[in-house]
This record gives sequence, structure tokens and C-alpha cells, in this order.
Amino acid sequence: MASTQPLRALLRHSASARGSFVGTSGRSTVTNSLPIAASHAGASFGHQSQPLYCAHSLQTAAGFQRRAISATAPKRVISWVQEKISGRNEAKAAAKLVENVNKMADSPTWTAKQFEEELDWQTSQWMAKLPGTDSNELQQAKDAQQVIKVLIEQLGEGATYGDIAKMDRRAKLKLVIACKKPMSEVEQAISLFNQNDIMHRVLRNRKKSGIDLPKDKESLQMAMQMDGMKVMTKKELEEMKKLYEKFQMAQMKGES
Repeated sequence: MASTQPLRALLRHSASARGSFVGTSGRSTVTNSLPIAASHAGASFGHQSQPLYCAHSLQTAAGFQRRAISATAPKRVISWVQEKISGRNEAKAAAKLVENVNKMADSPTWTAKQFEEELDWQTSQWMAKLPGTDSNELQQAKDAQQVIKVLIEQLGEGATYGDIAKMDRRAKLKLVIACKKPMSEVEQAISLFNQNDIMHRVLRNRKKSGIDLPKDKESLQMAMQMDGMKVMTKKELEEMKKLYEKFQMAQMKGES
């Protein structure tokens, strides 16, 4: 019967190789012990025994490699993936903004249904994850979304801000009960619709006048600052003046 010493030597070397792959922390770390063990095993077994040990070594190495990769995923790779996803989302948001600007400029009127679609886009999951997204603005959009859905049920998809502005207190109370929101949130949703309607008027007027339409968020804000007051009604200007006065009063109280 053949001696068992070569087999014992192989087991000792194999155990040594496995030990060298596992560090004190329990994580897999690749070292050069496996090639050393393989050379010793070749000397013990001779030519015919090498294929058996080589196959075993490859399987063992593959297993350790998989554990090493899964246990120590490089943070820079995760960061790179996150940056790529963020970049794609930002590009998607930029393209969507241009699409919405053109849609507004082409629409003769701006309806509650169209405003609802804007809110759906602003509150979508991938938009919420964009860098720099204001959590307060996001929450306002979500609150307004619920109010506008009920408002559409009451006034119809084709309702405009002009129709909503004609609502008396009784009609607004009916809306409050239906959407289960306080009057302050209902008023806030109507105010957001008004701002969206003013934006529609600015873009519509720009297209009619042959002025270039905004291509990004910054140029859209600039267009609103330059042309917003030109398209606002007398009542809207008065309401804006009151809001500005309230804002100043709140600032003065905060400073005192």
C-alpha cells in the first residue's frame, strides 16, 4: 500500500493555504501562500498527482475569491455607481424641464389636470432623490397633489385658475372636507396653482413674442423675475404685495 505521508502533507498545506486566506478579522484576504502550497504538493505527489491537487486548489481559490469580493466591495465602486445614477437622473430632469416648458408655451390654457401632471412629476421617486431637492418644497407639492386631485373631481379636469379663483368660502370649505386637509393647505395648493398659471402666461407670451424659451432651471427663474409682473392681473399684484408685506413683518419679528 502506498504511503499516506504525501496525503497528510497535502492536507497540511491545504489547511495552511486556507488559514492564510482568512485574516484575524474574519475577512478574506488574498496572499501568496496558495502557490507555495501547490509547489510543495507537487514535490510530494509527483507528476500524476498534480492534476488532482490543481483542480482542488482552483476550486478553493475561486471560493475564497468570491467571498473576498462580496465581503470587501470597494467603496469607490459604490460611489461611482451612485454618481452615475445621480448623473442620469439629473440629465433626465433637465430634459423633462425643457419638455414641460415647451408644453406650457404651446398650451392655450393651463388646466388643473395639467397642473396635477406637473405635481406628479415633481413628487416622483427619482425626482425626490435628486441632489439639492428641498424637502419642504417636496412636501408642499405632495400636499397640493392631494388637494388638486379632489378639486378636479369637483370642478373637472378642464378647470383653470380663473375658475378656482371664483370659488367662495363655502366652496372652499366643501373642498376642505372632501380632501381632509386644513384650510391653510387648501389655500397653499391654490396659491401653487396660481404660480404655475403665471409661469404658463410668461412662457406663452415669450413664444408669441419670439423670445427664446428657458432651457434650464436658472433661465426659467430669470424669465419669471423679468416677465412675471407683466402678465399678472391687478388683483394678483395686490395679493403679491400683501404677501411681501407679511414676509417683511415676519423677518422683522425674527430679528427683534
